[in-house]
Amino acid sequence: MKKLPTICLFMAATFSINAQEKKEYYKNGQLWTIENYTNGKRNGEFKSYHENGKLNAIGKYANDEPSGEWKIYDDYGILKSIENQLYGGKGSEIKIYSQNRTLIAIGSYEKVLGLGNPYNAIRTGEWKYYHENGKLDEIGSYSKGRTGEWKAYHENGQLSSLGNYSGDVKYDEWKYYYKNGQLSSIGNYSYSEIGEWKEYHENGKLKSIGKYGDYGKRIGKWKHYKENGKLDETYNYDKN
Repeated sequence: MKKLPTICLFMAATFSINAQEKKEYYKNGQLWTIENYTNGKRNGEFKSYHENGKLNAIGKYANDEPSGEWKIYDDYGILKSIENQLYGGKGSEIKIYSQNRTLIAIGSYEKVLGLGNPYNAIRTGEWKYYHENGKLDEIGSYSKGRTGEWKAYHENGQLSSLGNYSGDVKYDEWKYYYKNGQLSSIGNYSYSEIGEWKEYHENGKLKSIGKYGDYGKRIGKWKHYKENGKLDETYNYDKN
């Protein structure tokens, strides 16, 4: 029984050696970071601050890897993102907010972000983007860029566009819509040229038909129609 205090003191001394809090400061003396180390590796809570003293990031490390929930703030103290770091550097799930504190994006990254820099990370899986009014703006998936079907919506919730990507490039049939839900245009994208497109008036009547070439320029003969459906003119864009 008399040896018990000695053992407890030894354990406390060992812990104090292995566990260490480290603080770093800006040149102006303002606190920059507070992080905790165990056996030379970052473990436990981490905090970083902007030079004006506002909180920049708060989260946790586990064996030198960001882990669990991280919150990132701008230099006004407004929440920018909430990131769920997957242990072992396997990825990061993130919610991104506007300065108005509304959700503007939710998705995943291939690697953990640490201090929250979504612009230098590779997006993967399904992503959703939102308008400032909270309505869905875009939804689709990433795999080495945008891939597969993507949908976009107007702020009133009506479908704005529908089509497919491959490696961040639009291909195959795409449809665009007015805010009232009426089809605005339909056509095909390819790697060589955009191809034939049909454009419609907001009342549903055909507006124009023709082909687009490189850089979205109209090529060849186009037919243009009035809102009542009657032919207005035929124009050859190759002669322009």
